Amino acid sequence: MFKIGDILMLEPNYTPQKEKFNCMVVEMGTGCFYMDFPIDVETGKIAFLMDGTQFNVKFSNEEQAVYVFESEVLGKVKGRIPMMQLLLPEAETFVKIQRRQFEFTPFRPLTEDISTGGASIRLLKALQFNRFRNYTFGWRLR
Repeated sequence: MFKIGDILMLEPNYTPQKEKFNCMVVEMGTGCFYMDFPIDVETGKIAFLMDGTQFNVKFSNEEQAVYVFESEVLGKVKGRIPMMQLLLPEAETFVKIQRRQFEFTPFRPLTEDISTGGASIRLLKALQFNRFRNYTFGWRLR
């Protein structure tokens, strides 16, 4: 489901604080995976987690679907880089999180000018914006 280089978000179970940590998968094993030391999202500092700490782990795959599964810290490993070993449950236990579907196709603009009055953008493809004209940001198309 996920691979080396993917970013994971860890949320500890059974804690009163709502901590979140980001980490990257650096190696895969049998029944486990290895990640770099997690970074606390709020403070930006490295977190040192105790063996046995249980987490909900979230990740998104190449199709941008978000999945969550439960895991726990199995230990720390010294290698070329310091790593943490986490339990990897069976893929059948992963839960897909339903995300909202948007009614418009995302687009990529090129910023031409930014000022106190707003921003001027150039669209890389021709798009229809009639349905957006009533919103407060108001589109001015050239």
